[in-house]
Amino acid sequence: DIIRLRKESNDENSYVRSLFLKGINKIAQKVGEEAVELVIEAKDNNVELQKEFIDIWHFLMDEFIVGDMDAAQLTDKYVDHRFAGDTTAFTVGRFGGNALEMIFNTEYNLLNNHFNGELSTLNKNDRDLQILIYSNLILAGMRSVRQQISWKHWKKPAVSIDYDKLQDAFLQTFIALIQCFILTQM
Repeated sequence: DIIRLRKESNDENSYVRSLFLKGINKIAQKVGEEAVELVIEAKDNNVELQKEFIDIWHFLMDEFIVGDMDAAQLTDKYVDHRFAGDTTAFTVGRFGGNALEMIFNTEYNLLNNHFNGELSTLNKNDRDLQILIYSNLILAGMRSVRQQISWKHWKKPAVSIDYDKLQDAFLQTFIALIQCFILTQM
């Protein structure tokens, strides 16, 4: 809601407003820049790494708004992606209605299963390697976003945008971001 308010403000000094005025290409570029910075900081797992996650999260929310996607649509896309639309498998109610917490816990469990229940015991080198891999998945997601909004190396805007495919690309980026964040907390 804060980002939407800043987007719609008349404040000439608002950075958020200026990004929206420049369009989705500029916002997608910012997410990509922050993802690269995340990869660079991943090796240290320090305060700068946390700042990069916050930056990516912010610009990703900007993209969601430009892409006409809200939290409910993101949750629906997530349920379709992870549970083939089976809403009984996705019970937000047990998390007090907090879909983000439920998504986070689901992704944690999926990652933990991927590492055979050993996620919390990964050594630093293995964890750093995984953070690098998942950081690159964020970049791949951003590439998919950019491909949905323009073509030919993103130099010519698309004539029309397939918002369903764009939102799928947002979801891909969002999931990779959550997974990478989980890895940094280990």
